[in-house]
Amino acid sequence: MDGEHMDGKMLFFNEEKDYGFIRTADGDRIPVNRAGFVAGHAPVGSCAGMPVQLTLTETAEGRIACGVSRVVEAEHGRARRRSAR
Repeated sequence: MDGEHMDGKMLFFNEEKDYGFIRTADGDRIPVNRAGFVAGHAPVGSCAGMPVQLTLTETAEGRIACGVSRVVEAEHGRARRRSAR
């Protein structure tokens, strides 16, 4: 399972401890530390529910998330008003 890419959502991240958890699309709870984030993608402030992409890595302590990056959701344009006929 080493190197498996997947989607998930941040459960929380404690900035003081540089540690948090991600819930994967499969429902697994995976730990992540600041070093596990791609540069510039570590959460600041409230991040619960933030969509992320990650790579699962096996370590002696178990599975951890690495290569974690925020998923930028596409902005939706406003609906156009139909002309009355």
